[in-house]
Amino acid sequence: MHKALIIIAFIGVCLSAARSPAKALQTADVSKLDEEAVKILSRCQSCHSGSNPGGGLNLISREMLLKGGVSGNALILGHSERSRVFLRVAAKQMPPDSPLNETEVGIIKKWIDRGAKWDTATPLRADKNWWSLQPISVHTPPPAKFKKWVRNPIDLFIGNSLAKNGMHPAPPADKRTLLRRVYFDLIGLPPTPQDIENFLRDRSVNSYEKVVDRLLQDPRYGERWARHWLDVARFGESHGFERDQLRPNAWRYRDYVIKSLNADKPYAQFINEQIAGDVLTPHSEDGIIATGFLVGAPWDEVGYTQVSSVMKARVHEEAMEELVGTVSQTFLGLTVNCARCHDHKFDPIKQSDFYRLRSALSGVRHGERSILTTEEEKMRSISIAKFRKRLDEVNNQITSLEAEGRKLAFTPNETHLQKKTNLPVPYACWTFENAAEDSQHHLNAKLFGGATISAGRLLLGKGDGYLQTDPLPVTLKAKSFEAWLVLPDRTQKGGGVLSVQNGDQFDSIVYAERESGKWIAGSNNFERTQDLIGPPEVSSPQSLIHIASVYRADGTISVYRNGKPYGTYKTHSPVTFEAQKSFVLIGLRHIGAVKGFLKAEIEEARLYDRDLSAAEIEESYKAGVVNISHERLLAALSKDKQKELVLLEAQKSQTEKKIEELNKSDLTYAANSVNPETTHILLRGDPESPADIVAPAGLSCLTQPPSNWNLSADAPEGTRRLCLAKWISSTDNPLPWRVIVNRIWLHHFGKGIVETPSDFGFNGEKPSHPELLDWLAQSFLNNGGRLKPLHRLILLSNTYRQSSAYISDYGAKDADDRLLWRFAPRRLEGEAVRDELLSVSGALIDKKGGPSFRPFKEFVDNAHFYKLVDSDTPDFNRRSIYRMSVQSAKNPLLESLDCPDPSTKTPHRSITTTPLQALELMNSSFVMRQSSLLAERLRHDSNSKPAQELKLLYNLAYGREVSKKELIEGTKFLKNNTLETFCWAVLNSSEFLYVR
Repeated sequence: MHKALIIIAFIGVCLSAARSPAKALQTADVSKLDEEAVKILSRCQSCHSGSNPGGGLNLISREMLLKGGVSGNALILGHSERSRVFLRVAAKQMPPDSPLNETEVGIIKKWIDRGAKWDTATPLRADKNWWSLQPISVHTPPPAKFKKWVRNPIDLFIGNSLAKNGMHPAPPADKRTLLRRVYFDLIGLPPTPQDIENFLRDRSVNSYEKVVDRLLQDPRYGERWARHWLDVARFGESHGFERDQLRPNAWRYRDYVIKSLNADKPYAQFINEQIAGDVLTPHSEDGIIATGFLVGAPWDEVGYTQVSSVMKARVHEEAMEELVGTVSQTFLGLTVNCARCHDHKFDPIKQSDFYRLRSALSGVRHGERSILTTEEEKMRSISIAKFRKRLDEVNNQITSLEAEGRKLAFTPNETHLQKKTNLPVPYACWTFENAAEDSQHHLNAKLFGGATISAGRLLLGKGDGYLQTDPLPVTLKAKSFEAWLVLPDRTQKGGGVLSVQNGDQFDSIVYAERESGKWIAGSNNFERTQDLIGPPEVSSPQSLIHIASVYRADGTISVYRNGKPYGTYKTHSPVTFEAQKSFVLIGLRHIGAVKGFLKAEIEEARLYDRDLSAAEIEESYKAGVVNISHERLLAALSKDKQKELVLLEAQKSQTEKKIEELNKSDLTYAANSVNPETTHILLRGDPESPADIVAPAGLSCLTQPPSNWNLSADAPEGTRRLCLAKWISSTDNPLPWRVIVNRIWLHHFGKGIVETPSDFGFNGEKPSHPELLDWLAQSFLNNGGRLKPLHRLILLSNTYRQSSAYISDYGAKDADDRLLWRFAPRRLEGEAVRDELLSVSGALIDKKGGPSFRPFKEFVDNAHFYKLVDSDTPDFNRRSIYRMSVQSAKNPLLESLDCPDPSTKTPHRSITTTPLQALELMNSSFVMRQSSLLAERLRHDSNSKPAQELKLLYNLAYGREVSKKELIEGTKFLKNNTLETFCWAVLNSSEFLYVR
């Protein structure tokens, strides 16, 4: 009974925690309702204004609206149900391209029913005098209205605003609440019981300041605040679209952001590096990695590789619009991308402005690139060439000695495989020691083209040779192929190592036909072929590679490289190769009009008339080629030549290791530079309708700094991006400084001073405290554009230190707390909830940086598919920022808690309260596991004493002491229920999920 009551209680709290838009609307004052309604109607003015408005209805003023259009009255005051304007928006007919949502429809209804007040004509659009485009004003903080309350200038601005509206600040938060709040705000994790005890014991006047300073120096600060930036940067670790291929090296950009924030890098430098770091500091890893910002968006791999040049051009223009939109919204707070097809409908941004910025970014392309500098790459290439030359010399000497040993050791007709009873016996085996004979005496072969045999190898280096056997005397259904070979030419495409052919049908081990450097199980018209997830060949071109493929009767095909799985899948069209109608090919993909030859040296090839197991493949690989054992070869040589061969083999191994190390070039997913094409203004945004040529430049609506960079239309790519970065980050440009301080304010208070953090234009919200916004921006500039002093300024203010105490009269005036009369409670983001669960359970692994952990298994069948997995391994218990963020592999728990799609720019996360959240938190295997781990922790640290367990639980989960009533009720509950169940209920409670 108690358990049921607890569950019902916390679900009720969860579902009632957030205020709905409708509730907020009921308490909004009439003037705000009028303002909101007029702003919504302004979206219709692009059609319903001017000399020839749509339907004859002009919406630039109340008078015009009351006049109506060709259909008659559009508005009947007090009667929304009879007003055509309401009926059209309620039916989702207007605006046709972006119908109003239910909340907006409700606003229009109430506005009409209350008389549709509209005191002044609403401007159709912003002009150059728009507030955000003006230079930052230096405002003197107003006189103190609440002198004893004021701690720093922020309190002067907020206190003055509260006083004007007849309000007082809320009382200060208690120490425990304040500590939990600032911990989550700065590092995204709850304070430990020891942190809480230390803070409570510290009676000094600056005890809180010391906590703030310590947390700002904590490396976990960068992990917390990087997540906010990555939301804006639409950071993803896969391409998205239909194939959604992984970007395994994109994590370097994430680590760059974390490192930059922890180092308190000046914001101007942060901007410059992300737009043009590879130009600004070409010898710096950070400079290259930082440009990952430009290519964080999804990439239409199929669209860019299609045959149609027209369609490719359209795909490219879509990508360029997204890029211009990201740069302009992130740093300038303007939707410049809305001017692609025409002048911006609402902001003073011309279509030519869009194409000027597009021209500045037109040389950016997606892809991986080395983080090594040009000089480092040059030196590496020289070193590799030197080692490869030495390796060739050593290999030639080894080959000569081995050839001599083979001649002495080889006995014709000797079947060595049958002596190794622990290995699978092949149906046919070609060792190439005695021409092209099959050592199993089933399938002798003939050489064609330029194929030759030398030193125990089939040589196919000329690219026109192959081996073909006599017809197969047996029928093959299940079968296995196996070969050892050397691939000197890694750039070749589509050569078959070992194949079985029957007319037009064939199965084959094929190298690099569909993906460069990668293996596949080839087949006729790719009927039984899928791309595999194995890595491309990176070993030395002289290394011996073991490759095998197994074809089971049910259609399952598995490929192995060096004894390890390379990829497995199932096909629905397995083939039977009939006796006397089929034959084996080595070095040729298939016979027909088009031939695909392999350039390689085949050491040994085997065909099995059954499907081998993974264990058998591994054992065969470990045993190696068995035609002439190394020991037997050595024994045939003289002692001097034995020593010489052993020494040469050691040199070969060392040289190969050095080449392999040098080949491991550090890659990152970042901007790749190409020569920019000439940029034309495109009429209606159509790439088939080019107009005037434009040169890269800034926005014409900003007079400071100068919008003309004096660049020509054919300026070098790097120069374009560098000028763009310098123009954006100029201290004369008012936009980036207002935008970034507003973003910081947003994440401390839940709302920005401007509620639309990436839109400071006409369609965005106006600032609630414009003088404070400019004062913060100027203060930020005065501190060198560093974020940590800004954090400190905000966090030490009494505005931030207020409690969450609710006053109904104030709520009626300002339901959204825009005036900051209290600290409004906030639900934690999905990642913070996951990290908090790991932290309180004791499972959190503090492993920083490096490749992301993959909470999924990847499958490739042309496209990439991901199956989510839940694991308790250390990597899976890292902080959520180190989780690989894949477009089509979203975590259900995080998604239910409003974790955004990584492909979208998310300047401000939505916070919802839904039944799905409660269901995920109640039933997720991850939450269940953390509940169990938390219970184990409590038992261990409290010696299994219920009262002590409850005290520790409340301290860990809520950061406070358990009340007497909670202790009594909790102790009663534990008599009949498990501690795991109680932990589970606590981890599902609103108090755990919210910060107050």
